[in-house]
Amino acid sequence: MGAHSRSAAQRTSSPIGLTIGSIMSSPVVVLPAESTSADALHQLAHQVHDAYPVSGHDGRAIGLVTTGALGRARHECYALLVSQIADTDPALLVEPWLDAGELLANQAFLRLHHAVVVNREGQPIGIVAESDLLNSLADTAPADRQQQSGARREQA
Repeated sequence: MGAHSRSAAQRTSSPIGLTIGSIMSSPVVVLPAESTSADALHQLAHQVHDAYPVSGHDGRAIGLVTTGALGRARHECYALLVSQIADTDPALLVEPWLDAGELLANQAFLRLHHAVVVNREGQPIGIVAESDLLNSLADTAPADRQQQSGARREQA
């Protein structure tokens, strides 16, 4: 699982006080790795997200596929399997209890703007998008600024 083998940059990122689990979207549509791109596009026809977890036959997350990648595959070959299109970088699999600040140092997350949130067994339980992280940071920033300015007044 990707989060267990985090790089030094990820381990030293600044905590922001939000867990990944608190900002993820859940429940999430999970695409089976053995489904075709055509099946996946049909399954996602009424969904609103830009990326989806991909699971192997054992139910464990193996990666992430974007709707853009599925759309490009549609033009190439409807018979392509989701597993052939998915990005399987282990760094895209993150645990819900980790500080969301770690995503800011996760190069795979920054490249695809999404990560799959997995439980201890590696099963997908949600997805976190860059927009989720940015919205959460924007929501918490005013409260943080008020706390910091109050602390400065007390020190003065």
